[in-house]
Amino acid sequence: MRRPYRRPMPKTWWLKHPHYTLFMLRELSAVFVIYFALWTVCLVQRAGQGAEALSRFLQTMKGPGWILWHLIGLAFVLLHTYTWFATAPKVMPVRRGAEKVPDGVIIAAQWIVLLIVSVIFVVLLAATT
Repeated sequence: MRRPYRRPMPKTWWLKHPHYTLFMLRELSAVFVIYFALWTVCLVQRAGQGAEALSRFLQTMKGPGWILWHLIGLAFVLLHTYTWFATAPKVMPVRRGAEKVPDGVIIAAQWIVLLIVSVIFVVLLAATT
């Protein structure tokens, strides 16, 4: 019995085309999204334990390694958010009467809501410290 032919695939195949590269980076960004979600849960938990616990937690995050890690993570999370928001109008088109709402309006609305929720989160966090 003959085995089927398997074309050799280099490990860097995804670097040869910009769409594949963006896809792979978006998939990698999911790791950072999970990390930031867990970090936020820990942050809220420490805030619930009191000002001293929150202060200790935030003090550990002031090291240069943590700052670099969070900047890289922020870049990946923003990429993930950008690609997710860009697909929303295609996956679930919004109609107003017989007309389709333009993709740009839907994407802009998502960014505005994200900004409002982020500001509320920062204000609440600042109020606890």
